[in-house]
Amino acid sequence: MKDNRTILIALGLVCLVVTVTSLLYFAERRRQEAVREAAQQMLDLESSALEARSSGDLEITLYFYRPSATLDHLDAQTSDEFSEITVQEIPAAADPGPANAWVAMVNSENAEVLIWETRSIFRTDDIILTARQIIHEVLKGPSDGEFQIFAPEARLRQVFLLEDGTALVDLSRQVVHPLLGGIAVELSALYSVTRSLRENIESISRVRFLVEGQERPTLAGHVSIREPFM
Repeated sequence: MKDNRTILIALGLVCLVVTVTSLLYFAERRRQEAVREAAQQMLDLESSALEARSSGDLEITLYFYRPSATLDHLDAQTSDEFSEITVQEIPAAADPGPANAWVAMVNSENAEVLIWETRSIFRTDDIILTARQIIHEVLKGPSDGEFQIFAPEARLRQVFLLEDGTALVDLSRQVVHPLLGGIAVELSALYSVTRSLRENIESISRVRFLVEGQERPTLAGHVSIREPFM
């Protein structure tokens, strides 16, 4: 009799744990759906406001670095050299070396390294609104869906432009957690945003990244974002 009572208590505890876990799981799913819906509503409102005040369409060129190509270029780096050359401005040296190899990759027009494509956004005299539109487009990824850098939940929170030409790009925490591809995916994400902004907005010379309004040592555990990207 005592053994049966113990078994019943154990089964009851298991059922309780399963029930609580299920409730927490579905509550988190509802919360995430609410966040996505709210973010989409904000994007819709922003697009409507831009359309109302825009002066036509503006063609932009977006740059998407292939994680596989980025990974190939990492083979030439040591860990010390890598942390230095990925986050700081690098003068072009006369002799070939890891730094020059990385600069060549970042500035490459080779289709094996990156995809570039033209899209239309709303034309506006407001640099911040233009930058926001560009980043929104980068977060969508390449049109052909050949590869995806950012998760669908990834969101831009805000963009700020400093007097020295540094753009502060504040990303949501949903950008960080889905970057499971390691260092190559992080670099692809950072340089896709950086180059797309620099190539389309003359007043932006470099880009710094924040997450949820805060400075972080890395984007998702691999690449330092303490310094601006060029």
